[in-house]
Amino acid sequence: MNKHDELLKNSLENIASREFPASATLLRGQPSGSPHAIPLWQRRPALVIALGLIALATVAFAFYTLFFDPGLMGVRDAGLGGNPNQSAWPTLLPPTPTSALVEVPPAMLDQSQTRQGVTVDLEWIALNQTGLVVGFRVAGLPDGQTIGMPEAAFDNVDAQDFRGRILQLYAGAPLTAEFTSLQVINDPRAENGVDLILRIPLTDAQGEVLDTFVFLLKDIPANSTSPRVGQFSRSEKIDNLLVRLDWAKITPAQTQVKFCYTQTQNARPLDETEIHVQSGYPAQVRGTGAPADSLLPAPDEDGLVCAIAQFNRSLVEGSEPLLITIDRIADKTRSWDLLVEPTERGPFNEAPAPVPTPRPTLDSQSAGGLSANLIWAYADQRRVALELKFDGWQNSFQVTGFSGKDAQGAPIEGFAVPYKQDDPSVFLLQLDFVPGMLAGDGSVSMQLDVPVYDSFQPDLPLASFHFDLANLPVYPDLKREINQSVTANGIDMRLVSIRYTPSYSTLVLCYNKPPNVGANGDWWPGHKHMTLTIGGIQTSFDYGYFLTDSDPRYSGKSNQPPGLPSIPDGRCIELGFPVGNLASENAQTAVLAIPHLEVSLPEVIPQAEIDAANAQLQAQGIQVEQHIFTSGSGGGGGGPQFIQKPAGMSDEEALEKLYQALGYQYPGLWVFTFDLPGK
Repeated sequence: MNKHDELLKNSLENIASREFPASATLLRGQPSGSPHAIPLWQRRPALVIALGLIALATVAFAFYTLFFDPGLMGVRDAGLGGNPNQSAWPTLLPPTPTSALVEVPPAMLDQSQTRQGVTVDLEWIALNQTGLVVGFRVAGLPDGQTIGMPEAAFDNVDAQDFRGRILQLYAGAPLTAEFTSLQVINDPRAENGVDLILRIPLTDAQGEVLDTFVFLLKDIPANSTSPRVGQFSRSEKIDNLLVRLDWAKITPAQTQVKFCYTQTQNARPLDETEIHVQSGYPAQVRGTGAPADSLLPAPDEDGLVCAIAQFNRSLVEGSEPLLITIDRIADKTRSWDLLVEPTERGPFNEAPAPVPTPRPTLDSQSAGGLSANLIWAYADQRRVALELKFDGWQNSFQVTGFSGKDAQGAPIEGFAVPYKQDDPSVFLLQLDFVPGMLAGDGSVSMQLDVPVYDSFQPDLPLASFHFDLANLPVYPDLKREINQSVTANGIDMRLVSIRYTPSYSTLVLCYNKPPNVGANGDWWPGHKHMTLTIGGIQTSFDYGYFLTDSDPRYSGKSNQPPGLPSIPDGRCIELGFPVGNLASENAQTAVLAIPHLEVSLPEVIPQAEIDAANAQLQAQGIQVEQHIFTSGSGGGGGGPQFIQKPAGMSDEEALEKLYQALGYQYPGLWVFTFDLPGK
């Protein structure tokens, strides 16, 4: 990951972390982008989720989980593995190291134009592949005149049409302004510098253009990572009624937003009481906000009615965003929510304002009294796990991963999670087993370095702990042929085989697809309710790989197990579960239960399918709408929102009924029962 991408990743994580608990996941079903695998879901912050939070606030997509691995807990409790009995004192790192995330500043400009007695001085421009920010000054602006919304046109590279523009005017003389245009530039020619034309209109108070400043900018580098670029939720659609946000102009005394919306025949136009604005992040926003003071006309575009909402008040404090809510479109009363996050103030040439004394850089000596104790280690031919307990732990400390080398000198990396609710100083470290780690005597050895961070300085470790792990026995991966078939609801399933260690099991399953599947043939076992139980320990599905399919659209896994059966109009898959056979003296009974099959979900459910599902669900007292949103950075998404459901029914239950009505689920039940031998 390069520095730019890492900065972008950190920015997205900061946005998402304001809206969601660290343990939340907003994903359901299989990934629509890949027919090959169902990965173990992890929290992956995304800007489109943060921007769409309010739009999807009532959708049952959020499930809260704590880390729990029945396989590893089982081997730990069964006494498998051993106690390395190792302790380590920290290697203290320099108290003021240089961060690896070096920001690339904007390109400085020195261009000036005067028109009708008004002077515009360009000071700097920040350009990267997601858009641009320009900082400029305006002098000599008389009463009754203002700066209109600028536009940028690219000359030597291809750029997408702008997906949101923000003009921020700051108090003071001369007038200070920042213009942000969210235009995606995925053109390799940008590496050699970008040529663009910047047009800044001079308007009267009613928005009529009096003159235009035109700047030709040459060879602008496209690698700036500062200032932090503002963000924009571009549109939201509810049942085919669209609201699109085009731009926002934010001043100390007034805010204007231009938006366009779907208008049906004979529907009354919007008035200022039906659009509201408030400031603050979604998790902090309360109430309905302030109504617009006026709605100004704007030319219709793309078959949409357009208007400019004006709010005669100061709304932005610091970098807090604006939430614009429209209460009605055509004859439907709902909440269309659009979020504008201002751009960070850039490097203008001005005397710095007094600032509070900054918090001193964290000193790694605060970790000097910390010690780490490796109290359990386990390895099988699926994974390696270690339990690490710290003495002298502080609540602000963090451990998220570790690195090192195996006995052959190959680099290794793993992750760390706190897994005891009553003791945050205990961590479970885990990494995948690689065959090259295995020594001739069936053991594994490695060197590990575990860094400790402070949450107030998350990009710079305070200290690191080193461990030498030698001759840890490795439990083998065993295979058993099952070849058991079960038929339910006209679908034949065959459990072909199982590979297992004490902590993990991988099964090969083949099955027919449901009839009349249509264009989408990507059917998987419904992982949410699918379970594997071995020796009384039950666990949920962990991951899956697609192996073969009779449909040529799905290419399958390259290294397929030998002897897979040929399944007409079907497929074979590999499923992983974090539970295994604990090397018991006696045979263990295993049960695989699959309640239903489900098709991979589309990114957006077609409206015609939503309408058909509503017709089926009406008798059950359930009605749903489709919400779709896009962001200025090019992302987007959507999901159903329930507007009616029976009392006491959760959104999660209603969502399952919706998927059944959509034909996205095919009921079973398929249950396989078999034995795994003892020692």
